[in-house]
Amino acid sequence: MHNRYLRIVLSLTISVLFSQSLSALSPSSWETILADIDAFAPRIEAAGGERALIEYIQDFAAAHSLETQDYDFSGFRNGHSFSKVLSIEISGDREDTVWIAVALDQPRDRAPGKEAGSGNLGVTAALSLLQRYSEVTPELSLRFLFLGSEHGSLQSGGSRMVLSQYLPGEPVAVLYLDLDEARLPLHLHAGARGSLAPLWLLEGTADALAKGGLTWGVPTALLQLQRIGLGPHGSLIEPYLHAGIPALKLSDTESTYSNTIPVDRFGRRFEGAIDSFLSSHAEGLPSAWDRNYLFFRTQNGYFSMNEAFHVATIFVVLALTILYGSVARSRTRRYRSTIARNLWNIPGFAAVCFAFLFITTLILRQLLHIRAFPELWSYYPIPFFLLKIIGAIFLFTLTLQVVMRLPFSKNGSFYSATALLLLFAGVVVSAIVDVAISYYFIWAFLCAFLFSVSRRRRYMFLLMVLAPTPLLLFTFEALSLPELRVAETLLLSPVRGNLLQTLIVLPFLLMFVRMDFLIPHPSPGKRRWTLKLLSSLTGFSSGALLILLLGITPFSEASPRPVLVADHNDIETSSRTVTVRTPNRLGDVDLVLHEDRYELSSLERQERFTTAHRDSPLDVQVTTNVFLDRKRVRLRIDADRPLWSIRLRLLSEEPLFLLHSELPTRLTDDRRRGEVFIGANPELPLTFEFTVPADAELALEFISVPFTETPASYIVSPGDRLLLSEQFRELVILQNGPR
Repeated sequence: MHNRYLRIVLSLTISVLFSQSLSALSPSSWETILADIDAFAPRIEAAGGERALIEYIQDFAAAHSLETQDYDFSGFRNGHSFSKVLSIEISGDREDTVWIAVALDQPRDRAPGKEAGSGNLGVTAALSLLQRYSEVTPELSLRFLFLGSEHGSLQSGGSRMVLSQYLPGEPVAVLYLDLDEARLPLHLHAGARGSLAPLWLLEGTADALAKGGLTWGVPTALLQLQRIGLGPHGSLIEPYLHAGIPALKLSDTESTYSNTIPVDRFGRRFEGAIDSFLSSHAEGLPSAWDRNYLFFRTQNGYFSMNEAFHVATIFVVLALTILYGSVARSRTRRYRSTIARNLWNIPGFAAVCFAFLFITTLILRQLLHIRAFPELWSYYPIPFFLLKIIGAIFLFTLTLQVVMRLPFSKNGSFYSATALLLLFAGVVVSAIVDVAISYYFIWAFLCAFLFSVSRRRRYMFLLMVLAPTPLLLFTFEALSLPELRVAETLLLSPVRGNLLQTLIVLPFLLMFVRMDFLIPHPSPGKRRWTLKLLSSLTGFSSGALLILLLGITPFSEASPRPVLVADHNDIETSSRTVTVRTPNRLGDVDLVLHEDRYELSSLERQERFTTAHRDSPLDVQVTTNVFLDRKRVRLRIDADRPLWSIRLRLLSEEPLFLLHSELPTRLTDDRRRGEVFIGANPELPLTFEFTVPADAELALEFISVPFTETPASYIVSPGDRLLLSEQFRELVILQNGPR
């Protein structure tokens, strides 16, 4: 009861604090709006901060004579939220529409007591643009979307709900503002898994930002990965791209290269950029959608290659290759004959290369085992990759000095010709798989071609270095992304990853062997000098990297180790299980959990123990009413503390039929299990009904997750940071007959 009165007092306080007069805002008041938005943090899904922000936006729109449409999640499939979506439309000179989208809620980890700032500048930007274009008619129509449940229980729930009610008509494009601070450069995210935004939208946004005076960047490697179905999960623009709507996300990222500028200065530049974007598309939004493109940031702008350019380049390369083969017949004949004579060498070298990549993969796995830190590679993917590649090259060059005494080809032309053949095959295969990826192999093929016809060793060395450079830059950028699946495949996959790397690395190693034939040993009568030199350098580098990775740690007082504590209470069995998990060895840990102290010591990464269970926070009242062949079940749920979520599962021995439910539901294929979607942060007490056949016998399984106050539950260690997950499980057996 005390908690309920406390929540009422807090709600009244929020209403008083946030009910401000909005009519006094000046057109350039970015700082004023941002200060107002900051006051609503943390904006947890459907919680007081988000509800207060919704009221603020509605009042803001009304102060500027704009009508707000709000949508709830009552009709959402396979999920539910108590949040909302606000839509505000402004008509322009054309019906082509740009959607300005921002998230209302913040990620759950921005809980009380933690930093709260996610998305504040994005909401500020949307409101400032809304204010600007309420006074000036834009060239295109605008629709401002303030989306609930974007970071909460329903990933991109607000976006998916808007799209479920969208009927295609006039051209539409989405600019998603995911901005925290007035920080430059802005990052343009134009892709999601399996789909990219059209090139015109990326180029148009980049041009507009440049004209507005805002610096920007594009993660080129991420675009490549997303086009082939890789990349991080849960992109905020993914629902739009998969629905066939051009979309691009603007975000700011803290890094050593970023700098923060005054908010009002950022605001003026950003408004100028949006003005420029709208005016550049005053004739309407393009309908073309080119997904097979490359986009590079340059010092003075950008350089892009569209699909037509790629296709034309491939045909030109093929034509020039055929033409050269018909003109330089003697060289072509020599290459053809040496490959035919020594064809068996190719699988031999490939097997050696694969074997050494396989060995270095085992070395990496053993290193992780010794450190008892299986995810260490995810903290240092580039050093691990360098150790693997450099170590494999060391073993390759060391072995090659012995192998070359065997009856392998001593003809240098064979190695040039084989490198050309393999890279040409790479061009063809990559063009079939994804035409944009062929760029890297076209570059390498052209360098290898010039390498084979060059007569000067210095030029050959330069071309040998330049050939793999774009692939290496792409790999390093890909490894620096939060896409662990790509890094894990390259580093730890014993077969698939190593087979891929063998096919890519082998041509460049053969080019190096060709160079070894050309560079004489300083001592007369001796050979393999470059192989010995390279094996010495790579051997020293491999040893240094191995020592580094055996001792390095990513954790410190400034960057504490995450300690995951799962506290699960089962009311049905009167048991409580606490699981403590760390990325590396647990070591000695003093855990203070709800005023109980536990001293743990383990050489393993996980420790599990049982202790006295805690009482459930839930108070569930069930009322049933049978009429004819139907049973109406009425639930009233309350709690003695704030809850993040309540999960309700329906369990039955016989197939279950839900005749009606006030909340969305889903049944399994055998209809013996079901779930009623309640949603995050429900306002309690919560009352709802569902209807089943009168003879239905089922159990109601409730799993409740309270808001976790980590400052009150912590680990006594300056280098550890607690991540607590607490839940309570209880069963309510549904009795037959009315209750």
